[in-house]
Amino acid sequence: MSEYLLGANGRRLLIAYGWLLILFIIVPALVLVPVSIGKDDSFVIIPHELSLRWYQTLFTDTRWRNALILSLKLAVFASVLATVAGVLAAIGVSRAAPQLAKALRLLFIAPMIVPLMVIGVGFYVLYARLRLLGGFVPLGAAHAVLVLPFVMLPVSARLYSMDQRLEWAAASLGAGPYQTIIRVVLPQLKPAILAGFAFAFIFSFDEVVVAQFLSGPQMETLPRRMWEGIQMGGLDKTITAVTTVQLILAVVAMLFITTWQWRPKARPAPARDKADRP
Repeated sequence: MSEYLLGANGRRLLIAYGWLLILFIIVPALVLVPVSIGKDDSFVIIPHELSLRWYQTLFTDTRWRNALILSLKLAVFASVLATVAGVLAAIGVSRAAPQLAKALRLLFIAPMIVPLMVIGVGFYVLYARLRLLGGFVPLGAAHAVLVLPFVMLPVSARLYSMDQRLEWAAASLGAGPYQTIIRVVLPQLKPAILAGFAFAFIFSFDEVVVAQFLSGPQMETLPRRMWEGIQMGGLDKTITAVTTVQLILAVVAMLFITTWQWRPKARPAPARDKADRP
């Protein structure tokens, strides 16, 4: 929509609406930051006395600390697994026949469409028959399935915007299919792979529905610990410290991705003339 069609007033209105939407999204999360540094147990936005008491509880209480460590390990495991599978899936779909590519793409992004409750029940029935409930690797594999679309979509978008002539040139110079993928395709996919890994990590770290079905009594992830704490003992202000840590992780991940994507690229050195050579 051009500025000519909107007009000056329409453009200002659109900008104001955009900022209002951004504030509506981030304010609920930002409100928890001052709440988490209040010393007393009350949930007040402007605390009377500042303290890191709830962060200390998060990192010193055995149950909270174990849940945090488990969630970090699980997110790393699921993100690495989903990144490898998502990159391979995106490359395979980009080289498949059009009709087959549409079917495969729909299959791989299904975890974003199917309700998490349905996925959780399905994995629960499968793992119960295989006696895999409560295991770290099975839960990590289930999380990898959930976050696979977050890797595949940005990688697929980057693949479709790449210049195919680079692959043709590599093939004409004698590079095989695997050499072309490793030396030509993957270096160009680095920003998309990094973004997909970050999105997958954040989603897996914050996932609670499937973890409720698949994690046993000895495997308590951080989101599950928060959920059960609300159900059993009411609101604990340690939850505000947890959400603040999650918010910081998300912001750091987004800043890292943005910095990586917008970093200055090295320019090739200009070719020297034969006359300039010693």
